Amino acid sequence: MFLFSMIWAWRHRRELRAKSGLFGLFSLWFPLLTTLGSAWVVFSLMPSLVGASFATLNLFEPDLGLTLIAIPVTGVLWAVFRLGVAYSGKSGPA
Repeated sequence: MFLFSMIWAWRHRRELRAKSGLFGLFSLWFPLLTTLGSAWVVFSLMPSLVGASFATLNLFEPDLGLTLIAIPVTGVLWAVFRLGVAYSGKSGPA
């Protein structure tokens, strides 16, 4: 889903670049904050709740371990890519 969101952001880059004001800044930066929060939950909170490290998860459940790593990583990449698209190039009317 995050990869499809990257494609969407690229195709609608004119609308992203046209965002302005307080609500525009919030809508641009809030996804980065939420995906960083999900990365913190997966990489820090979840292993302590489960009682197993990622090495143990990857040993016994490799598909779950890869999924738990891929989701927050691609989420943060999507948010950074979206910000890069929004702040690069010319801004103009949507």
